[in-house]
Amino acid sequence: MKRRKQSRRMMIEDCLFLYSSEIQEQIRQSEEDINAGRYVKFKASEIDKLIEWLHEGEDINGNRRKG
Repeated sequence: MKRRKQSRRMMIEDCLFLYSSEIQEQIRQSEEDINAGRYVKFKASEIDKLIEWLHEGEDINGNRRKG
């Protein structure tokens, strides 16, 4: 029974976290970026290209990682 209560409490805390003002603002900014085309797609076979982009902020498809 104690595990069940802990599990429910964790679920509630996770939900509360998602609805915090900070997380909601990050989600809003992410949606703006997606709608404006500020994102880059990578295939699993291009993992090296993704890592390079993450580390160096390489300009890919007109999108430069902010860093």
